[in-house]
Amino acid sequence: MSEQEVLAIIIGRSVALFPSEIAFLLQKNAVVIDAQYYNVSQLVESVVNGISSSESFRNDFGLFVENNKSIILK
Repeated sequence: MSEQEVLAIIIGRSVALFPSEIAFLLQKNAVVIDAQYYNVSQLVESVVNGISSSESFRNDFGLFVENNKSIILK
């Protein structure tokens, strides 16, 4: 499995399992300001954009995944 495939799985599972927490991280790091109203598809797209455009979001998302890896990486 490639790195891109693994990242896609991590993002997808994170959003599916923790949508409100991911929306909070997106808002906290000013990636989007109204993420709490986003559907799953919009959250996934915002996470991808946030990872590539915001170092603070990338760091927070990485910590979030690390703290929840037993659930996300099952």
